[in-house]
Amino acid sequence: MLHMQALLRLRIWALTCTVVVVAAAIPDAGTLSALAQSGRKPPPKVAPVRPGEDPDADVRLGTQEVLLNVTVRDANGRPVKGLTQQDFIIAEDRVKQELASCREAMLPVNVVLVLDASGSVFSERVSIRKAAGAFAKELGPEDRVSVIQFADKVELLQDWTTDREPIQHALDWRYRGGEATAFWDALFLAAEDQLSKVEGRRAIILLSDGVDTASKISEELVRAALDRCGASLYVVSKAQAVIERIKPYAGKTGVMTGTAKPARAAIGELLAAEERMKRLADRYGGRLFAPVSDAELDLAYKDVALELKQQYVLTYVSANETRDGRWRSIEIFPTRPGMTVRTRKGYSAQ
Repeated sequence: MLHMQALLRLRIWALTCTVVVVAAAIPDAGTLSALAQSGRKPPPKVAPVRPGEDPDADVRLGTQEVLLNVTVRDANGRPVKGLTQQDFIIAEDRVKQELASCREAMLPVNVVLVLDASGSVFSERVSIRKAAGAFAKELGPEDRVSVIQFADKVELLQDWTTDREPIQHALDWRYRGGEATAFWDALFLAAEDQLSKVEGRRAIILLSDGVDTASKISEELVRAALDRCGASLYVVSKAQAVIERIKPYAGKTGVMTGTAKPARAAIGELLAAEERMKRLADRYGGRLFAPVSDAELDLAYKDVALELKQQYVLTYVSANETRDGRWRSIEIFPTRPGMTVRTRKGYSAQ
């Protein structure tokens, strides 16, 4: 663990840093810059699903078919089993849609692990490696995982694989710390680059305190990329853990002379960052976890792995055939009382 004084200085430096050049990324820096300027992505596949093809994806636009992965919980937070088409009403842009199918399935999933490696977050590297490795093992043997880390730059630690051994090797030997935080760059590259390589269900598992100090990509472009890629987004927030370490410095005088004011400012920025990550998770059908202890961190990853295995797949053919690139909002209403339904809030009609 970092000494508390060193930790505070590092956190405050990271929060006040305004310009850091990202030297390397996925892809190279030149490609990253071009993507940032244009926000372009290769045209989406629009062919209908053919026999033998994998029909599973969070949102698929083939012949205007929309496919959603849906989590359903009862009033006690437990997963609900045995639902049928009659148990759901779906609306797109407030217009009721005809539900084509509903099924329970243990579907293969492609998961990008996006790990913050900056400052005080990396100080918990031992528990992060352990929890992330255990998460990969909780997934099914057919599920694929890739690993990205970000600090001063964004790096691909492990490309797509179903083999858990290279994933653990990447976590143990390639996950290394930095100082600045290229938060938005990492999310953009996970959505726009890594997930474009795979078909089927997609999810991003983000571990971070949410503070950005080094990105070239704007939040707006990141949201557009997430709208296009069709992935669920789960957030393991380390903001609360960092706040707990900073609190002793945020009193009237602080543990160190002159630390109270910057410590309180840092706490405010961390709280704002966590709220921003929560909104992202809500928009893309996931959840935010805020573990403080190592045990809570392990449990958060286990909960995500379990939820990914306990979902429904709903499909409908959109009544709106226009492909104008606009955001289409989606709402799902359960017909049974006491149920909570969670899925992506919509999709981009590319």
